[in-house]
Amino acid sequence: MNILVTGASGFIGAHVCIALAQRGHIVIGLTRQSGWPHRVQTLDENNIANRSVRISRSTLNFFQGDLLNSQVLKKIFQNEKIEIVLHLAAYAVQSRENDANLAHKLNVEATKNLAQHAADCGCARFVYLGTAREYGDIQNTVTEAQPTNPVCLYGKTKLEGGLAVQTICSDSKMALSYFRLFNSYGPLEDSAKFFPSIIKGLANGEPMSLSDGHQSKDFLFISDVVGAIIALLDRHNGPAFELLNLASGKTYTLREIGQIACKTFKADSRLLRWGEVTTSDQGAAWFNVDLTHIKKNLNWSPMIPIEEGVRQMRVFQ
Repeated sequence: MNILVTGASGFIGAHVCIALAQRGHIVIGLTRQSGWPHRVQTLDENNIANRSVRISRSTLNFFQGDLLNSQVLKKIFQNEKIEIVLHLAAYAVQSRENDANLAHKLNVEATKNLAQHAADCGCARFVYLGTAREYGDIQNTVTEAQPTNPVCLYGKTKLEGGLAVQTICSDSKMALSYFRLFNSYGPLEDSAKFFPSIIKGLANGEPMSLSDGHQSKDFLFISDVVGAIIALLDRHNGPAFELLNLASGKTYTLREIGQIACKTFKADSRLLRWGEVTTSDQGAAWFNVDLTHIKKNLNWSPMIPIEEGVRQMRVFQ
């Protein structure tokens, strides 16, 4: 299939592009820069997604473009004969990205523009990567029926963009697969994120000032994120609309993950100085993601336990 991937230079996008190209799909990556993104280049050189398969450069192409530029999108959809769109691009994922106007522009307006072009060009399916933050603060068992109540900029704008895509898809014949991703992690994740920062610190023997570490989160390893997307694309038929929570189904506090990392790398746990930093991200006291729906719809289950995921994080540290 000819698949357009937005956010192709990002952490998730790079892993997805490589994996799809290795499976023989024609991947068209849309980025904000020209040439092969550095994450994609690194993954290709290390052949991390599938060590038995090398990709052909003819199956993985990148275009520089703005999702609000209709001329660029129209040209790509027509010339590349796009069949599936994987919309992975987003703003306000990182804490430093806090411009409300830009978040609305990229997560809502650009998303609407992309979905409309996809519908106008007859794409078969639009895959939207939403976020668990659309649910807001949760402290119970989470299913797809969980009411949405976003409290942060990222959650609010991603939900608004997702609702806009639903409207466009319902008004056309384009199917919609709507993932709500909890927390992903893995090699080449942004260095400021929790996993890479503590693993690098432990490897270098550096003391780290951290929050109290009692935040409870569900973390899914990147290969399992990619696996769910591949399972969706490999499925012969799918509903006109589906909402799928994408998670591991297990929660850990940051302190528990720190203990796992120390044990895995035989590092001194005293390097993790909990409680020295104040943070507004307190997380939920407890919650559990029910994976029944996604397991049934995609015949998919998470494969990488947290201990193995932490070990694999050392690949590019």
